Amino acid sequence: MKKQPSIVGIVTAGWSPTEDDPLAEYTRNRPKALIPIAGKPMIAHVVDALARSRYVEHIAIVALSPTAEVQFSVPVAHVPDAGSLLGNVEAGIEYAMKNYPNLDGILLSTSDVPTITPPIVDAFIAECLRTDHDLYYSIVERSVMETRFPRSRRSYVHLRDGDFAGGDLIFV
Repeated sequence: MKKQPSIVGIVTAGWSPTEDDPLAEYTRNRPKALIPIAGKPMIAHVVDALARSRYVEHIAIVALSPTAEVQFSVPVAHVPDAGSLLGNVEAGIEYAMKNYPNLDGILLSTSDVPTITPPIVDAFIAECLRTDHDLYYSIVERSVMETRFPRSRRSYVHLRDGDFAGGDLIFV
């Protein structure tokens, strides 16, 4: 029987929106991760999706104080804010590698994707596990993104097969 991979989910939560961000008015000078969506903070939806994934065994939140009064559906570890998005990603990866030395992978997610679901998480991880590369970055084709989220104001990169936005999931 094949061993189930051991995956640690890392959710970055340390940024606040800029004044021109459509979500700025909802933050009340708090992190974007705490904006309420359907009765709970946006980050709680992300944690729920990771927690219900068949792959993710442990979850850590980077840059959101444990005193932020968020009730998560599962226990989560808190990693201190490292001061920048890249620093927080590095801190999350270091935390996972130090605390789970036998892990098979790390799934990085932003905290501002409340529509993410366990099937999306599972499909992305399953696709990543099919090959042996160091890094996988999810992308979404422009027409799909703009149809589903017409006012999201995403940035796009032009590739041979079209224009794509980041999908907010990275697997390493």
